[in-house]
Amino acid sequence: MIGRVSIKISNQRNSYKFTLNRNITILRGDSGTGKTTLYDMIRDYNNLGRESGVKISGGNIVTLEGRNWEDELDKLSKKIVVIDEGSKFVFSKEFANKVKGCDNYFLIITRSYLSQLPYSVDEIYRIKGTGKNKEFERVYTDIDKFYDNPDPNRFPFMPDIIITEDSKSGYEFFLDTVKNTNIKCEAAGGKLPLYYIQPDIKGKIMMQIAHIKLDN
Repeated sequence: MIGRVSIKISNQRNSYKFTLNRNITILRGDSGTGKTTLYDMIRDYNNLGRESGVKISGGNIVTLEGRNWEDELDKLSKKIVVIDEGSKFVFSKEFANKVKGCDNYFLIITRSYLSQLPYSVDEIYRIKGTGKNKEFERVYTDIDKFYDNPDPNRFPFMPDIIITEDSKSGYEFFLDTVKNTNIKCEAAGGKLPLYYIQPDIKGKIMMQIAHIKLDN
């Protein structure tokens, strides 16, 4: 799937409208905000169709859960896959690899940080609305993004060394940022222990940058 997908899900008591802009969208929020209700409505529609009383427009949406999630996901193509926060497999490397290798969109309901997945801070949402009509709103609307103004003076502290996990765009970005400073920038190449990259780090302030992904 490519591009924006606008979805509406409704029954007699609830109506949800939201837009998915990328392949991974995160839905957060406290208990009682409507996340579980949304998931249950989608699951009921998958199981019962029109008899569920749920109407869905804008995309082909399915829920994914249970111990056979890998087999079920392998059968899906160009779907919007919704996963509830009780599904622990979203934290696994196996799930991350499946996401990278398929053409589905994912809406993941979780209050946890999924470090293995490359999702954008712009695609983290919560549910807005307390009555029947509900929408998604961005959690981070006024975030001060460092990459919009890459000034090393805006670091929360002044490191001696910056070590990036990747050796491509992320490393090149920070290398260019600190080129006129005394800050040293090294690339760990993804897997090497830090002491292989920079053996003389004792007594120095080090900042590690993991999972850099810079969008064009």
